[in-house]
Amino acid sequence: MNAAWVGLGFCLTAALAQPADPGSAETLANRLGQAIDDGDANAAFRLAEFYRSGEGQLPVDLAKAVTLYKTAARLGNHPMAMNTLGLLHEQGWGVKASQALALQWYGKAARAGSAMALANLGKIHARGNGVLQDYRLAVVELKKAAGDWVTVRVPAADLGVIQDSPFRFSAATLMRTDGEPEIDWGYSRRIEWDEVPARKFVFDRQFDSAEPADITVADVRSEGDDLLLDLAVFGGAKREKTIHFLWFFDTDGRESGVPEFRLHDAPPIQPERLPHADRALQIVLPPGDAPALPVYLLSGGRPGKLGEGRFFRGDNVAAQYDLGIIYAKGKKNPRDVGGDVKQNFRLAADWFFRAAAPRPNHADYVNGHAGAQNGLGVLYSKGNLYRREDRRADTKQFEPKPYEQAALWFRRAAAQGYAEAFSNLGFLYEQGLLRTDAGGRPVPSLYREALGLYMRAADPGGVVRLKGEKGVARLRQNVPGLTLAQYNLGSLFDPDELITDGLPAGAAQEFRKNQDGARAEFWYGQAAAKGHPKAQLALAKRILNRPSLEPAARVEPLKWLYLASDKSDAEAFRLLDGEESRFASVAKQARTLADLFLPNPETSGETDR
Repeated sequence: MNAAWVGLGFCLTAALAQPADPGSAETLANRLGQAIDDGDANAAFRLAEFYRSGEGQLPVDLAKAVTLYKTAARLGNHPMAMNTLGLLHEQGWGVKASQALALQWYGKAARAGSAMALANLGKIHARGNGVLQDYRLAVVELKKAAGDWVTVRVPAADLGVIQDSPFRFSAATLMRTDGEPEIDWGYSRRIEWDEVPARKFVFDRQFDSAEPADITVADVRSEGDDLLLDLAVFGGAKREKTIHFLWFFDTDGRESGVPEFRLHDAPPIQPERLPHADRALQIVLPPGDAPALPVYLLSGGRPGKLGEGRFFRGDNVAAQYDLGIIYAKGKKNPRDVGGDVKQNFRLAADWFFRAAAPRPNHADYVNGHAGAQNGLGVLYSKGNLYRREDRRADTKQFEPKPYEQAALWFRRAAAQGYAEAFSNLGFLYEQGLLRTDAGGRPVPSLYREALGLYMRAADPGGVVRLKGEKGVARLRQNVPGLTLAQYNLGSLFDPDELITDGLPAGAAQEFRKNQDGARAEFWYGQAAAKGHPKAQLALAKRILNRPSLEPAARVEPLKWLYLASDKSDAEAFRLLDGEESRFASVAKQARTLADLFLPNPETSGETDR
């Protein structure tokens, strides 16, 4: 027992002696304290959670919670405790904010099997918080968390790997079948290892097979005199066959690799299919859950037992969603880091489909991840998806009814209160791309459908519904809501916006009849105040088009033009050219206001993504 825990235990004992109620919080804390004294890491974690959240009628005490999380980590290498310590250090809750310590605790939690910690590591690398922004490294960590992964630690010398000497590695998975063995290969990668700890990873930037045992990441790093090897697969399915994970190492660089490796209890691999290698590792994963996996060293003779590896189930829904977002948009790294993750709609869809599936045993995602469901709707609505059963076939057909599929996914996300899904569904109605309700019946009014859905996202708290647009404008009040939906409302009401071609005559007339310049400016103003560049431009144009506009009244629209031009809006640049030459002093004042601009918050109740 360390000194920190002795001190904490003394305080608990003194404060909680002789509780009056055997079912009280004090009794629970005493009981957990006794279990901690006996070395129970789970008890330390549970008590820490009580002090962090204030549940169980215990007072919120983050200092005690931090001490108890550290105790859980020390007693049992507790992954959830270490992940929480990473989160506390990242956010600065109860401890001094430190990205370095956050990364350290997340790394420890990940090595202990926390998929959530891997997902958090992925987010840090994607955002560049305290580290160089690197989307490739983010993808590596996210894919481990999103699927399943196997990890093993081996002495480098046993693999013939020595410092100051480069080597190559590759990886594969092998499954026994009724016919030929099923093999999935990773790409070969050269690695340098000198005084600096080494780290190299392999993932195909353009293709992930969605089969459960197929490789998504092969990751090698050095730690002291050991190599830490992580192999991630798509995962997620119940395993009915043994999977063999294979690592191949080429340490001499000559053409004298082992011609055929004998595997432990596995079918042989044809020599022509082997990579050039002089050592290999085999990790055997049987069906079911195994706490430790046998690892065999392969070097041409009989396999020799080297140690044990670990298998961890990831299936982290947030990581699957984040991968979908990265692949849907494509991401470039900063120039000093180099590399990128190319846009790939099929990979985005694979991970979105995985995250969007209902999880009956997951409290947060019983009905699936709403953001992933919305993401699938966006991909379908833009015509970027093949039929799901065709995505890996040689002959592919695009989804024949993309807008119906988009609406299906938007409605699933909207049923969970996801604001963007309401706005996206409203846009389909406004454009006439969708004309039926959830039951397939024609809607009586495309305008009313679009308006109602936009309002659900733009004004979720009912501020405008309660006070009216004029009342909110008079009070200069911010309406918490989705910025995009507020911009869409401005465009819906804007008399200068063209009505979509191809609408039924009655629908087009209804849209035109409900255009209203004042209402357009109100909603453009709400979105502009939240930093939306298109709304800023649209609002500026409407104000500048007012008749007999005095120079002093041009300050506000010029401010919006400067803010839009700061986001590289070409039209805002063009309008500013003329305004600056005619109203130099007004433009100077507007530039100052733009420099001092702070956007309003978007919403107070946005669905977690």
